[in-house]
Amino acid sequence: MYLKKKGTIKPLGTGYCIIECDNIDITLPENKELIEKIVSDAKKIRGEVISLSLDIEYYLNEIIGFFFIGDNRKQMEMFNECILQKEFFTFGEKLKVLNFLLTNNSEKFHLESAKKRREIITTIRKVMEYRNKFAHEDIVINFKERKAFILDNKGENLLSPKSVLDWYQKICDLTLVHISLYSNLVSETYKESLNEEKN
Repeated sequence: MYLKKKGTIKPLGTGYCIIECDNIDITLPENKELIEKIVSDAKKIRGEVISLSLDIEYYLNEIIGFFFIGDNRKQMEMFNECILQKEFFTFGEKLKVLNFLLTNNSEKFHLESAKKRREIITTIRKVMEYRNKFAHEDIVINFKERKAFILDNKGENLLSPKSVLDWYQKICDLTLVHISLYSNLVSETYKESLNEEKN
């Protein structure tokens, strides 16, 4: 079943629409095959973006959890189950907590400047805005151009090779940031516990 508007066809229940297809029979086997290939490639990228974005939330959970609980696995599991993984503790709330921790405990994370903290928070926000577009926007297939689009607020195609590569770079950067922040936090927490034992 199709929803048709002038110049646009939306196969219902597919998560995509086709534009620039006036006077074209999209039911012809070669056109269907072309559309399926474009959609399949776009959905593969969409799946990877959503999947890798979940890692960012995991990183936030790990840092927040270790900051408040330490390395007690049983307590950490309870903290995750009772707080971090609950609907009320949204990604946005976790980001606010991380920002607060990095602002007020920068020495524990070995953050050299407020600028670096802002860069980290900004990068996380950008990654999640990109992910949200992928999760909530239809894929638009431009039949004439034989390309798929998911547009951002500026009208740029998030499925362009440049956008996808830029996003992957941000994910890689955040993975390294997580390793650095987490290992510094663990190291400083361990030093504090040794000092407490001495006193």
